[in-house]
Amino acid sequence: AQQIASARIEHTYMTNTEDLQDAMSEGIKLFVADMGMLSFRVQNDNPLFECLRDESRSYEDRLSAYRDRLEALADWSMVADIVVVDSRGETYTSGKTAFTGQPDFFTVEEITNSGQGLWINAVEKDRDGTAYVRFGYPYHHTVYGWNGAIFIYVPETALYNAYEGAAGQHGRSLLVTGDGLILAAREKEKVGSTLFDHTILDSKSFHHLRLPYNGEDSFY
Repeated sequence: AQQIASARIEHTYMTNTEDLQDAMSEGIKLFVADMGMLSFRVQNDNPLFECLRDESRSYEDRLSAYRDRLEALADWSMVADIVVVDSRGETYTSGKTAFTGQPDFFTVEEITNSGQGLWINAVEKDRDGTAYVRFGYPYHHTVYGWNGAIFIYVPETALYNAYEGAAGQHGRSLLVTGDGLILAAREKEKVGSTLFDHTILDSKSFHHLRLPYNGEDSFY
């Protein structure tokens, strides 16, 4: 009888956990989709594209026009910075908040050469230790073609809040990339660190849900 009761409790626990994870995964997917739509708007906005490619204007004028145009495109309640590194290697930041994204040119080259549509491979922090998750996309205008890379920086708390509500007050969760980078967590000091021992993801005591992207395990 005790074994039957224990089995039922375990079954109920696992079922509830899986239901919660399904709800959390939907929040993550919707958040990623929102960032994808923002990237699409930036990529295909003709006034913004024209201001960046206008070599008759100084860099300072193009940067000012870029920042003005972003006001019509971005929801700053979810985004801390939108950075474009164009085909000339020039960097344009939004200047909207105290945080300024610093994308590395190695990732710019990877985005350019891989053809992959989305990169979430870095967490950057400001002076106070506040974390920002970097979403990277190729800057590919529908008509004019490739023009560099776009990086959208979102506060870690915005990403965390997109899924954590389903876990409840007593739940604990981590959002981890397929490479083991912790993107979001209740314990903020863990954000940006790496799980070097991936076997934890396959242990019986750690229940997780895999979210594939481009055929690979992208989130846990």
